[in-house]
Amino acid sequence: MRIGVLRTNNPLYGGGRYELMVVEALTSEHTVTLCDARSWLPYGYMLQMFARTALAERRTSVDLWIRNEAALTFMMSKRSSRHVAIIHHLDDPLRPMRIWNRLLDRRLLPNARRCDRVVVVSRYWQNYLAELGIENTEVIYNAFDVRRFAVSEDEVRAFRERHGLNGKPVIYVGNCRQRKGAPAVWRALRHHGYHLVTSGLADVSLPIRAFLLPYDQYILLLAASDVAVTMSEFNEGWSRTAHEALLCKTPVVGSGTGGMGELLKGGGQLICQQVAELPQIIRQAVARRRELGIQGHAFASHFTVDQFNRQWLGLIASL
Repeated sequence: MRIGVLRTNNPLYGGGRYELMVVEALTSEHTVTLCDARSWLPYGYMLQMFARTALAERRTSVDLWIRNEAALTFMMSKRSSRHVAIIHHLDDPLRPMRIWNRLLDRRLLPNARRCDRVVVVSRYWQNYLAELGIENTEVIYNAFDVRRFAVSEDEVRAFRERHGLNGKPVIYVGNCRQRKGAPAVWRALRHHGYHLVTSGLADVSLPIRAFLLPYDQYILLLAASDVAVTMSEFNEGWSRTAHEALLCKTPVVGSGTGGMGELLKGGGQLICQQVAELPQIIRQAVARRRELGIQGHAFASHFTVDQFNRQWLGLIASL
């Protein structure tokens, strides 16, 4: 089958990684074309994605399109091929709500109903869509190559030594982004005697250690942390960061918003709904690090790349 995948997400973020994994899974049995519909400029990005999505649909001959939320919003009216949507999450409160954006957002749910299947990444979003009358959904969870997270104690010890992270607990405050809750976590924990660290492409500036690392070194950062904190301020699709921390046997304290709640509850981790409670809950997590790490790793390890590939290939075969 000829399959087109419309790409609008940055591959450094969870949604973009997931979609690249879909491409890798389907390439083994199908002809897959990855169409880049991302915006070039920071302003008017919705218009740019609309134009690039429309152009890709006009120029590319495929039997089936796979599209995320943005590309689903921009789906053209004619239906000459089949469609599979991927909905990671639908909560975007910080997007400027101009008239243009509101008009486009109104297209998303009707277009989802036109799709042959809608893939979601947690039960939370499957239930959410069911309440909106979208029943043609299938849950295919985020997945990882679990073997990459098997780091040694010597590697972790060397990482801490190399980056001056000895002497007190290391708390990973998540990606250094406003919507991920990093500023609120820093304010809550800055006077409690921890090494506070963050990573990723920042959209806020905090007076703490910020790392931008290759993926293998990022894994060591998570493994070297005593606790990972994921206090997202929006409804997460799942939270790949929390999942990666669990694969490193690092406990997670998180807000549990959206699909993250399923991940944290399944892994027996600690949910913090009020930032003011963070210091107390972090102390509990540090004290129970080994116990929480073992049970979190046991749950997180079930979500394998092989399982992901089988589910996606099976979905396409069923259409």
